[in-house]
Amino acid sequence: MSSSSSSNILTTLPLLPLSQILKKLNIQDLLNLSSENESIGKFIQNIPIRSGGFDVCLDERGCLVQMLKQDFIFQRYDKSSAVVMETFIDFFNVCKTAFPDQINKLDVCPLTFSNLIHSLPNEYSTLTDEDVNSLLHTFMQGTGNNKLKVMTIQKENGWSMETVLKGFNVEKKVENQTFKLDKEIVDCSIDYSDRWYEDGVTLRDAFNITRSDGTVFTVDSVMSTLRIHVWPLQSKKTVSRKRRNEDSIEGSPKKQCL
Repeated sequence: MSSSSSSNILTTLPLLPLSQILKKLNIQDLLNLSSENESIGKFIQNIPIRSGGFDVCLDERGCLVQMLKQDFIFQRYDKSSAVVMETFIDFFNVCKTAFPDQINKLDVCPLTFSNLIHSLPNEYSTLTDEDVNSLLHTFMQGTGNNKLKVMTIQKENGWSMETVLKGFNVEKKVENQTFKLDKEIVDCSIDYSDRWYEDGVTLRDAFNITRSDGTVFTVDSVMSTLRIHVWPLQSKKTVSRKRRNEDSIEGSPKKQCL
């Protein structure tokens, strides 16, 4: 009997027997069923089988994906970075039908994937290279990863903000800006050190860039680490207005063109 026939038969079962059967299947079987039958994928989301999110590694050898709460690993190897990226995105699209969790940790080899990193379907990513300026231009055009909240880029010798922000009209924000982060995804106490508070992380002396649709990107650099923060439209407007009232003694933000 084909797997497609099996998925059709399963959809005819009462909910309790169906739930009991699905709980006994391995993750790969669940993924196969959910990719063949959308209703089964939605049902899997409602039973207590949790992935815990994903750890992803993309390098010159290929891709490796691990579920944090399940004994499941997906890996593919290919010499072509484009093939690896396409394979990973296809897998992730299938995976989210049953396990719509996000990527908790993403490690990327910059030399292999620098021209493809913007297409990754994640919210948090780490990259080590000098492609930040071109990535910012990609984001400002409204293309690339529309789920991104924070991008972290590290380079041993620090950053030249003049190079990173070249070609943009930027607004220097000297007052504090509070950016909300999910503490289950990012260890704020480590990643942001003394800038982490209960209601989020504090961004100060950072640069704001506003896209044509109103989306604001805040770029800040501390020693070897540079971060790009993407504000939800409504959230950013509220925070900016509040901070200006509290910190008006510092004057109007400075406009700069780098």
